[in-house]
Amino acid sequence: MASEYLLKQAKQQSAQTEERERTPKEKWKNWWDYNKRFVLIGLALAALIGYAVWDSVVNALPEPDYQMAYVGEMGLPDDTVNALESALAEKGQDLNGDGEVLVQIEQYVLSSQMESAQTLLGTQARLTGDFSTSQFVCFFLEDPASFQEKYGMLAYPDGRIPEEDTAPSEELWLAWKDCPVLAGMDLGSVNLSGTEQEILVENQQLLSEISIGRGVFMDGWKSENLDAYAALWEAMTEGAK
Repeated sequence: MASEYLLKQAKQQSAQTEERERTPKEKWKNWWDYNKRFVLIGLALAALIGYAVWDSVVNALPEPDYQMAYVGEMGLPDDTVNALESALAEKGQDLNGDGEVLVQIEQYVLSSQMESAQTLLGTQARLTGDFSTSQFVCFFLEDPASFQEKYGMLAYPDGRIPEEDTAPSEELWLAWKDCPVLAGMDLGSVNLSGTEQEILVENQQLLSEISIGRGVFMDGWKSENLDAYAALWEAMTEGAK
């Protein structure tokens, strides 16, 4: 009996010694072998919860009825864009049936002086990519000639698409100040941060030197809303010179 007791004690001491001598890697492996199924289940649940949250946020965002774009070297203040979106929405229709009219103006700032080369190339790539996925009713442009020469995405104001290799021409765009409806909108003012003080500027003043061009809708972009897009363009440019 004594020998059996001593043998049992020896085994216990050997096990304790082995446990004490385990390396951190061995201890981690032992822990992982025991707990990995719980970790994997937790990760799977976290992924499902994350996807559900992401999906609910995306689906909760209202879908715009009309898409437009501003392209220039100087970005417009957010308050200016918001005021213009609200004013244009009053002239549009609820195309997606969600109970509200929403105009979305996406800004593409293309300035090599204000942006890094990487940021500039990223914005150019985003703009080019959006041409294939977005139906822009119109473009608000600082330099319409350069925009048309580079991208060729402007139609004539009456909707005709220029023939291939047509040189940029003032016939393809309208000056903001020559559009009575746009120039007459009450867009309020915006505070611009100066070096020493905030400067109150009328939004109409900020927009007065830009031009507006009608977006090209290619054959692959057939949409039941094209008539509504055309109607909004006509409303925006009514009485233009």
